[in-house]
Amino acid sequence: MPGPLILEYYNMNLRRSEIEIWDAFVEGHKADFEYLYNTYYAHLLAYAGKFLDDPVLVQECIQDLFVKLWHNRSNLGRPASVKHYLLKSLRNLAYNKLSARQRIRHIGGIEEFDSFNLVFDDPRSLTAAQPLSAALQHKINGLTPRQKEIIYLFYVEDLSYDEIAEILDMNKGGAYKLLYRALESLRLQFFLKKRNPVG
Repeated sequence: MPGPLILEYYNMNLRRSEIEIWDAFVEGHKADFEYLYNTYYAHLLAYAGKFLDDPVLVQECIQDLFVKLWHNRSNLGRPASVKHYLLKSLRNLAYNKLSARQRIRHIGGIEEFDSFNLVFDDPRSLTAAQPLSAALQHKINGLTPRQKEIIYLFYVEDLSYDEIAEILDMNKGGAYKLLYRALESLRLQFFLKKRNPVG
């Protein structure tokens, strides 16, 4: 359990904006750097775990990200959103590591991970909603990795279209289309299942 000084520091940070904390980190304040790490670690772990199937590589990417941030802090600008910046940086770092291992496909010039595991772990799914959750999970598994990734970024990480477009290296219109196509694909799969319940 954290000591009283650490709790006081974290409570103080609740009153500061993420940009103020970022600025303090850029100036070299280790406590603010640690605060950013502790605040965003779970988001980064969950996101990287969706497209990296090696837990050791996930940890390595997150550690490398924060080491690079610390060493390059004097060259960092002020992001519009720290969370968005970290997710994009982690995705790029993971892509670079995987490209060295030849595990990335290039589709029309767009980088795409071989897989993106989108699983909804909801304790409430053990109730009457379980058949719907299982059906939804089955349909989601039929989406492309990129479609699963945009659903994750939009619905789980609650990012804007602008932020998603930057992370996925596309324009805002492309992000709209990708999410629309992913949702249409899910709708179509449910429609076809209703029309043809066998199979």
